[in-house]
Amino acid sequence: MLAVIDLPEMEKQLAEDEAQLASKQSALETARRQVVHDRANVVLQDVTLQRQAALFKDGWVPAQMLDQNSANTAIAKADLGVAKANRTLAAHQIDLAAATVEKTKTLLAYTQIVAPFDGVVARRLVNRGDLVQPPTGTLMTPLFTVQRIDIIRVFCDVPENDVPQLHIGDPAIVKPIGFNGKPFIGKVTRSSLSLDPGTRNMRTEIDLPNQKERLYPGMYAEVSLEMNRRPDALTVPAAAIGSDGDGNFVDTITDNHVTRLAIKTGLTDNGRIEVTTGLSEATPVLTNIKSAPSMGTAVQPLAVNENS
Repeated sequence: MLAVIDLPEMEKQLAEDEAQLASKQSALETARRQVVHDRANVVLQDVTLQRQAALFKDGWVPAQMLDQNSANTAIAKADLGVAKANRTLAAHQIDLAAATVEKTKTLLAYTQIVAPFDGVVARRLVNRGDLVQPPTGTLMTPLFTVQRIDIIRVFCDVPENDVPQLHIGDPAIVKPIGFNGKPFIGKVTRSSLSLDPGTRNMRTEIDLPNQKERLYPGMYAEVSLEMNRRPDALTVPAAAIGSDGDGNFVDTITDNHVTRLAIKTGLTDNGRIEVTTGLSEATPVLTNIKSAPSMGTAVQPLAVNENS
């Protein structure tokens, strides 16, 4: 419970609706008793009419008395029909009154502002005694901002080239600003399944457990997504690959002369490009295609260990 709005006119309306419901219930009970009374009267009139008919046959009563008893029986049956209709009407009026009471109770329940989930009040825009009004037109001021912090949702944008490799459940490494690069491990939870027309990126979300409440909504972070793992892939520096109208290529050395070798590439990661076909691990590759000697130039190869 965050706040309670005092709405005395609605409370009075509820008391009036409940009183109206009680009155309709009393009217229904009266209508039921009237049906019982009129039903008994119909039975009495039927018995009386049968007796009068037997006496009339033997000549003990005049025809006018028999006609009067017949009319009384018809009137009693009509009264019973009216009583049943009133009983049905009273029942429907009770349903209407009960619905009105529930409607008022529902509206009155909105005066209790309850948090929709467990979290913290990050912002409070009202104080005790303030006048609050329902949102109308442009007047839409919230009372509270509640944020969930047991799970932090991380938003990131995946470039168009990497979208085909993105899958729900891919590992994610999140490094929030101010944590000295300490990573938080999560997984891709969901994505928008559409690209932003302006940036050509796809919004992707990661849910991070935050049991110790060290992460806060609104923080910035660096996100790394492991969308495709190929531990045995053959890679070369991105600067070693060139391209022309026929596709990608690298410069290599054959018989101490620079030659060109067509290749096909795969994934790109951290400055290196995967070579899927056209190259073997034993083939020497010039590390920078832009500064490489022209084709056919005689060279003396020198092997370089990239990790040194």
